Amino acid sequence: MQFQRARSDKQKNIRMSEIVNATINLYESLQYDKITLALIAKQLSFSRANLYKYVSTKEEIFLLIISGDIENWSKEVVKFFDKYDALSAEEFCKLWSELLYRHKRIIELFCILNTIIARNVSAEKLAAFKKQIHKDFTRTKKVVKRFFPFMSKEQLKFFIEYQMKYAVGVYPATIINDVQKKASELSGIPSNVKDFESSFSKFLMVILNGIEITI
Repeated sequence: MQFQRARSDKQKNIRMSEIVNATINLYESLQYDKITLALIAKQLSFSRANLYKYVSTKEEIFLLIISGDIENWSKEVVKFFDKYDALSAEEFCKLWSELLYRHKRIIELFCILNTIIARNVSAEKLAAFKKQIHKDFTRTKKVVKRFFPFMSKEQLKFFIEYQMKYAVGVYPATIINDVQKKASELSGIPSNVKDFESSFSKFLMVILNGIEITI
């Protein structure tokens, strides 16, 4: 495309959407550390200098990607669970696990959010990100509350925070490459994690049982 600097807010939003989409396309085929602003600019067919007019670092773009993914996930959570009047704890945890896994890019990027991404963005952009995801997580808390009305405000906060922390912990263990597979065979020690959904679902049950015990 021929580069033309956006002037109006509408044009700027369109340009940022193009930048985000180009980065997503690269992320589908490249590891995070292989993606650069130069590659993103090339994907858009304009110079890196022009890209700097909109973003300062690639981390700013990935912050927008995470924010957009969480918003989409939270809205799907509301829509998906709206069709159920009641669910057992086991059913809820299974469905919740499957739904989060369908948005697994959230988990992938949350794995490096605090250690890499958040360290290379401005405080203002990070604050805006935190405000947005707080609103999205609040949306999901209302869904949890509908199926588990005994939960207090603090317990809902606990559930949402810990389910994401465990997702970040268990997800990498489900991505087994050839070297890791060979190492398991040679050591005779198999991985305890078979797949994300079943492992995550079991942990959600642990959280729920723990919350009920404390009531």
